[in-house]
Amino acid sequence: MPDTAGNVVLGDNDAPVLTDPAKIAALLDKVARPTHEPIQFLRRRGSASPADEAHYVRIHSPESLQAMHDLGIRLPKRFHFYKGFGLERERAEIDKTVKVAEWLHAHGMKISVYVGGTMFSDSFFLEVPEAVNWMRRDQYGQPVTYSGFQLWRYFPCLNNPDYLDYTRRVLDVAVDEVRADEIFFDNQILRHEPRSCRCEHCVRHFRDYIRRTYSLDELERRYGYREVGLVNPPVWSQACKPEIYNEIPHPDVQDWIAHRTRTVLDFYRAMADHVHAKNPAVVVGLNIKGVHAHNRALDNGVDHNLLGSEGKLQFSCLDSGQAHCRMLGKARVSEWRTFKAANSVRIHFTAGEGSDLGISEFQVFTYRPFYDGYGWAGSMDGAGNFSPLAQFFRMHQHLFRGRRHVYEIGVLRSSASMNFSNRIAHENVYPVEETLFNAKLPLGLVFDSNMYELDGYKVIVAAEQRGLSNEWIAALLKFVENGGGVVFTGGTGMYDGWYRPRTGGTPAHGLEPFFGEVPGASARRKLGRGRVAYIPALDLPYTMDRGDWPDLPLGKILPLDDEKPLLDAVKWVCPAPFTVSAAGPAPVAMEVVEGDRPGALSIHFVNYDPKKKGRLNVKLVLPASGRKPSARLLLPAKARARSYAPPPPKTLALKVSGKVASFSLPVPEVYACVTVE
Repeated sequence: MPDTAGNVVLGDNDAPVLTDPAKIAALLDKVARPTHEPIQFLRRRGSASPADEAHYVRIHSPESLQAMHDLGIRLPKRFHFYKGFGLERERAEIDKTVKVAEWLHAHGMKISVYVGGTMFSDSFFLEVPEAVNWMRRDQYGQPVTYSGFQLWRYFPCLNNPDYLDYTRRVLDVAVDEVRADEIFFDNQILRHEPRSCRCEHCVRHFRDYIRRTYSLDELERRYGYREVGLVNPPVWSQACKPEIYNEIPHPDVQDWIAHRTRTVLDFYRAMADHVHAKNPAVVVGLNIKGVHAHNRALDNGVDHNLLGSEGKLQFSCLDSGQAHCRMLGKARVSEWRTFKAANSVRIHFTAGEGSDLGISEFQVFTYRPFYDGYGWAGSMDGAGNFSPLAQFFRMHQHLFRGRRHVYEIGVLRSSASMNFSNRIAHENVYPVEETLFNAKLPLGLVFDSNMYELDGYKVIVAAEQRGLSNEWIAALLKFVENGGGVVFTGGTGMYDGWYRPRTGGTPAHGLEPFFGEVPGASARRKLGRGRVAYIPALDLPYTMDRGDWPDLPLGKILPLDDEKPLLDAVKWVCPAPFTVSAAGPAPVAMEVVEGDRPGALSIHFVNYDPKKKGRLNVKLVLPASGRKPSARLLLPAKARARSYAPPPPKTLALKVSGKVASFSLPVPEVYACVTVE
């Protein structure tokens, strides 16, 4: 349905949804899902099979486009546009995308196009000879190449002004000729050390960052002198490997990390600003991937908090192995924390459009902004799944569209702790998050940009947040004094925001203002209207080592071995019961979303292990309205049903005791929703 300006709006809940499985199957047979890879790339990579060649022809056919339209797809994901061969060499394939875009726009659909982030040395340098000077060079002066032995793909320097100007020319074609509704940048994040670019533009960007960030007095305290001088990028070696750098106190390496994150940020802002100056309705994304168990700032120049709060990054995708949801023993292979982080830093992430479990995780947890002239990000308008559960989500977008996720317990991820620690912060934060997620509490993730947005939380957990700035200490003190609860663990607060020891400073330790001293053992204290608790050490399920660098293996992302000390401390500091809590099998997750009026909620359950059976017992704190509560169970149609129309909602029996209502429901095979009034 168009908006008042005549634009097609994604996420329109009034759009018809197909429920006839036979008709859906017939249409799917005609669909050739778009690809972001031009056929010349598959040929150059050596992977173009006859099936690939035939499929590539079909993705441009009116028959496939019409079938997608009839299925209800309004944003096919994602058409090839620019890969890195050069605008002239890719012109024939670009023209095919231009024609597809014309068809889509004429039929009330939108188009998303791909912009690659590498230069193909054997073709691009022939078309643009000067581009040989744009390549990213490592500490040995060698070009930084793509992974997977695609050694003819060179990464450009994102700080090189000539490369930026060329990319703007690429974007002009996307906006002016394709009339793209969505532009997606891929492979612009940075490579793991020691493959940082050290060209003249990056060294200048590094030094300029230091000069802009610190006053002369701060420079003297930080570096020992009141000038930037010839601060150089770190040089890694066999003796000084980045993977054995557990904690990062050195100012030059810290600022090198910040320079890398700012490089990615500055590139995105420059490109997004160029696009939006031409057409503000175009949504611009950048593939930064998710919140994963390693120091993404050091390794990839990715700081989700920074890209969200300062970069205003509109969307990213999740194309890593963690997007394929499943259980590996007790380990949950999942992107749930990325989606929750997205709601905090306000970056939309899209993923999980394949399996029912993947699409449930995506729909339940993702952040959904609205963009003028575009619509609701996170809708089902681009999903390729047409199972009964997928059709259920298409019919129930109103449960999520414009709704606030209820987060009442937050796990703190301070930038100083997460960006300047390669081990201890990460090996503590992840099992804490898994433990609280398994406990089915209204859990959120808290970043620096949320420092002054803690009002909705009842509890904050600071697990080995060693780098804690004075601003964070003041914010947490205010939170506790106003009635909140905080759980601290281990060495939280021993360093300041520069990751320097607080010894002899004010305060001499970050926990002194909360406990009156530095607790050496387990401690609990009432403070103002709130409470604080301290746990000296958590019972970790693993210890990260250099063999885990740069990414913690999926099977190691586990809850705490002994969850009781943490859960007991959370319960003690919590000023009031959480609005919703649930008990049941650990693989079943819960998310609470506000409804369309006061007192209305939708409670979503996602089961990551289809073999798990049993029941979920839910408690709900009632608002002081005096009205009798009600709860309805919403389920999708069963697999292989004659119609994918969901069955009628089922009223659940509520037991009310004082201000608490409770109800029970069976563990769903994959997904269930309870709406509460």
